[in-house]
Amino acid sequence: MRTAMLLTATLLAVGCSNDTIDDTDVNNDALYGQYQGHFDAKDGSLKFYAQLRVGGPTGTTVRLSAPANFTLDGQPMSEHDGDEALVNVSGTYYFLQQSATAPNDKYTFVWTRNDEQQFTNEITMPQAFTVTAPAEGDGWSGGDLVIEFQGPPLQNATGVSEDILVTLTATARAGEGQSQVLSESITAGEQVVFPESEMLKLPAGEVTITARKGRRSPV
Repeated sequence: MRTAMLLTATLLAVGCSNDTIDDTDVNNDALYGQYQGHFDAKDGSLKFYAQLRVGGPTGTTVRLSAPANFTLDGQPMSEHDGDEALVNVSGTYYFLQQSATAPNDKYTFVWTRNDEQQFTNEITMPQAFTVTAPAEGDGWSGGDLVIEFQGPPLQNATGVSEDILVTLTATARAGEGQSQVLSESITAGEQVVFPESEMLKLPAGEVTITARKGRRSPV
């Protein structure tokens, strides 16, 4: 099996509108902000997203009018429109990508309004973890598949929730069925178990393991 690890800190809402309105047409004191940071340990990419909405976490997205802007640790974020389904971002959002061997503990977003007021929001990245089993190249021939981790305990205190989501992507050999995806998650512990009954649904072929650690907290 091939193993790929994705370490991610995520602040998100599900089922959001992708409509957009200009900030000059809304009350800037009543906007809802969403801030995300994602680190992919496989390719060393850091991706950051900032988004404003009117009407709550699923409301219409807001486009900033110059000189209003977003920065991430002092670096300007660029405006984008579209649908980033993998990170649950749609409509108008602000984006910055960096490269790093490991993420910082914290990152700071600053929203500067046209009236020159500034609003600061900070996200904390989850602590690093490693997948200790199975090893890359291992095979599966029966029984439950156990994915084991090593790292700090998952935090689930007031206002903070962490989880680990493991996804198996099975690529079928030619003529041996269709590719399949299985997912399991935990909020405590150091292993994720895929029952044999689920594993038997996968076609013969190569399986890629992706482990993602997420952290959610209010900003």
